[in-house]
Amino acid sequence: MGKLAIEVFHEAEKLGGLAAKAQLAAIARITSTEAATVADSADILSRLNGAMSDVKSQRAARPAQPVGGEGDIVPASTDPREAITLRRHVRSVAELMSQRALFLGDVVKTV
Repeated sequence: MGKLAIEVFHEAEKLGGLAAKAQLAAIARITSTEAATVADSADILSRLNGAMSDVKSQRAARPAQPVGGEGDIVPASTDPREAITLRRHVRSVAELMSQRALFLGDVVKTV
C-alpha cells in the first residue's frame, strides 16, 4: 500500500539506523507502520520528503559519531547539550528514588 512512503523510511534507516527512523517519524508525524498500511497520498509523501530533508540536514550538521557493536565502548560526545540532558535525567531519577517511600509507604515494595 504505502510503498513510496516505506522507501523513505528505508532511506532514513540507511542514513542513521533506528534513531534516524524515529527522528523521521517524529518530524513527519507518521510511523513506519502507518506508512506501510495507508495508501501513498500526496500529503503523506510531502510530509515524509520534507521531514527526510530535515533529518539529512540535521545529521549533516552533527559531527560523526563512532559506531560500535553492541557492548563496545565508544568515546563520549563532547556536545554539552547531551551532558545537560543526562544530568537532568540523573537528577530526576535520584529525586524519585529518594522519595519512593512517600509514594507506597513500603520501601520493600518499591524496589
